[in-house]
Amino acid sequence: MTSRVIAFVSYNAFTGEGNGIVAPASGDHRALLLQNVDGRAWAAGVSADVQADSDLALASFLPFGPVPEDAIQVAESCRDNRGKAILDLVSAPEAEGITEVDHVVMYVGAGVPKQKPLMTLLAGRKPDEVTFVGCDCWLSGKRDMIAEAGLTESQFVDCDCGGEVAMAHAFRTFLDTGNLDFSRTH
Repeated sequence: MTSRVIAFVSYNAFTGEGNGIVAPASGDHRALLLQNVDGRAWAAGVSADVQADSDLALASFLPFGPVPEDAIQVAESCRDNRGKAILDLVSAPEAEGITEVDHVVMYVGAGVPKQKPLMTLLAGRKPDEVTFVGCDCWLSGKRDMIAEAGLTESQFVDCDCGGEVAMAHAFRTFLDTGNLDFSRTH
């Protein structure tokens, strides 16, 4: 088997590992882990009005490109935990390594507008280089976001809400075997 590097990206935490490259005990495959390691709950304590303001600011990222400074300020000033977690992932030093991975496994959740910055991590990827993991909540919005990124032909794996079970299983199985496995998604 050739050496492979697969990125696992989620605005939720799904494993106790820290962000960055994770190598298995044996084998030459590696994982690039980008997850919310701050323990920030994604919508805790945020009013509907604040969520709407932040959604509007973060939705303005189309076409995909650099995150505008004013959108970052809105997300931070609104205490929007999910938006802040996503912005942290996109701007993390570890995210720079995503251009060198062979495949990206990305959780897509219910807050579609907030996740559009994550899609910038997929720029230039072919559909067979990306697997999306998500539940069926707001599925049409997720499909639209994926289509806007030109990745409608990518694999989409149905999973538990939050994606923790599916992402953790795929991550652990990849570290153990070097293969992606989505047999446990709920």
